[in-house]
This record gives sequence, structure tokens and C-alpha cells, in this order.
Amino acid sequence: GERVEVDPGGALEGDLELPQAAVSKQLARLREDGLVDCRREGRSIVYSLADEKTRRIIHALYEEFCKE
Repeated sequence: GERVEVDPGGALEGDLELPQAAVSKQLARLREDGLVDCRREGRSIVYSLADEKTRRIIHALYEEFCKE
């Protein structure tokens, strides 16, 4: 499934061009709202979409607004 790994080096923050605190806050909100699940793998936290419905919605948004 769709997943993103958040490493302690801050690669995701750099890719998004956002401070670590902002990324953490948004990921926590997504987790609280049940849109993503997370688990720890070593020093990293791996986030994945919580279910198939969420994946379909994200895919549709990506296709409409992000795909070139």
C-alpha cells in the first residue's frame, strides 16, 4: 500500500519544504482522524494510508491536481 517513511534525518521535511514541527503536527492530525496508521521501524516512523477508501480519495486528488 501507500506508505511514507519519516526518518530522524528530516528527509520528508526537506522534500515538503516545511519545518519538522509543522510536518509532525499534520501527521498527528491525520493519525487522530483515522486517515493514516503508523508504526516504528528502528529509528524511523512509517506512515501508511489507513484503508482502501482513504487510498482511493488520495489517488483521485493526486490524479486531478498533481499529475502532469
